[in-house]
Amino acid sequence: GMEKLRRDRQNRLLQENHTPQEMAAFTFETDVMENFKRIYQHLQRIARLVLHKEGSRKDLVTQ
Repeated sequence: GMEKLRRDRQNRLLQENHTPQEMAAFTFETDVMENFKRIYQHLQRIARLVLHKEGSRKDLVTQ
């Protein structure tokens, strides 16, 4: 998914000649995508914890 797109783009970028500004823009873009990925993974962990906790509450109510 996201990792393959980043790798493909990075490989394409390294095969061509680019200005320092283009390289800086690519680095910034990569950093932003990595941060989005971390946020997404963090939200997934929170969602799992919430679902687990909600499931526990249902068990308590039904018993």
